[in-house]
Amino acid sequence: MPFFLRPFQINQFLQGSLTTYSGARGSFVGPWTTSPVEATSNGLPYPSGTVRTSPSRLYSDGLASNGPARPWDAFSVWAR
Repeated sequence: MPFFLRPFQINQFLQGSLTTYSGARGSFVGPWTTSPVEATSNGLPYPSGTVRTSPSRLYSDGLASNGPARPWDAFSVWAR
């Protein structure tokens, strides 16, 4: 069975830091707001296109970052 026929987690967004290609440094931390954006096989909205990636619902990761743990501060991106 090809890997894309079963959902799998691509990434999880909790908190972290990043450096851009030009060397600018930054960080990110929730709480987040997500939009129901889905990438489809042909760029058309479901059901005209097959959903390939989509965000999870927001959830609490239970981690303390810059203070106590917060609700709805994490989400994942899934391949479908």
